[in-house]
Amino acid sequence: MPRKRHQTDSFQSDVYPAAASSESSLSASEFFTGKTAPCKLTPVLSRSESAPVPRPASPISESPVVLTPPAQVDDEGKATASEAEVNRLNSELRAAREKIRNMELRVEGLKRV
Repeated sequence: MPRKRHQTDSFQSDVYPAAASSESSLSASEFFTGKTAPCKLTPVLSRSESAPVPRPASPISESPVVLTPPAQVDDEGKATASEAEVNRLNSELRAAREKIRNMELRVEGLKRV
């Protein structure tokens, strides 16, 4: 974009459109209930104006997360394939967590010997 010489030496914010923000527009529960929202935008800043990268407010929880999508039924009132898939995956996850816990207990037992 042609500019006068003295203006090209500095950052020109009008040339760059706003970019997608690192902050989400929806919470996970809102997303899984089917809500939609436009992407949050942030202006592009020069290096001297740039803000520090935001950090999460709290550490990631180690509690188990079980996804529960909105109830979806067909015309006859039966659960849809996606709900069946979520149930299957949740059961696999429970089995995997149980197997991991058993292995952790075995390792602890071997350390004591």
